[in-house]
Amino acid sequence: MFFIVIFFTLIASFSVIADEIPPSEIAIDGTLDFSIVKSNGDLEIRQTIDMSKHMEGVLECSIHLLSEDDFYNNYAGYFQLKTLPNGIVVSILRISSKYIDENGRYWNKKIEKAHLSISEYSSDSGWISETINDEYVLMAMDIESGLNFFHQITLGQPLKVEIVKTHLPKLVTITYKPVDAKLSNMMRVCMKSVVGDTGA
Repeated sequence: MFFIVIFFTLIASFSVIADEIPPSEIAIDGTLDFSIVKSNGDLEIRQTIDMSKHMEGVLECSIHLLSEDDFYNNYAGYFQLKTLPNGIVVSILRISSKYIDENGRYWNKKIEKAHLSISEYSSDSGWISETINDEYVLMAMDIESGLNFFHQITLGQPLKVEIVKTHLPKLVTITYKPVDAKLSNMMRVCMKSVVGDTGA
């Protein structure tokens, strides 16, 4: 009887361990949020932005990428239209992968590659990549490539980001929920403030 109990205890233990091992590929949903940086350096999050001021003097429009999986991994990032000190506007995506342990500590997990797609656009060409401070960075080589993504997001198209990592799950596909009309309008006004009239 003792050996039978031990046998089933081991079976149960192995089952728990198996359930905790992430698969090699997963698909999850994400959400988008928004913030701006004014010319005076002030950061304003979506809830505090005053649209009546028409976002005058905006230097940065940031779409925040928020998602997590069922295996204690957090995938945070942001997609920016940013005015550099020399006046040039660039489009940059930054994203990181962090594992949250049982003590609430965050551990960076290296991203080998990230790929963007929305509607008929993708980061297959016209984008350069590098890793900066544990973040995977994609930068559009021309402003039009970035504006196409930004504009499609304001049209309610779902943004998709595919991440390739060195740790399980090794392939993570994140589909971000479309933004609502209010947030879409806020993004459009910000985009116009940073780069001028894009016809959006």
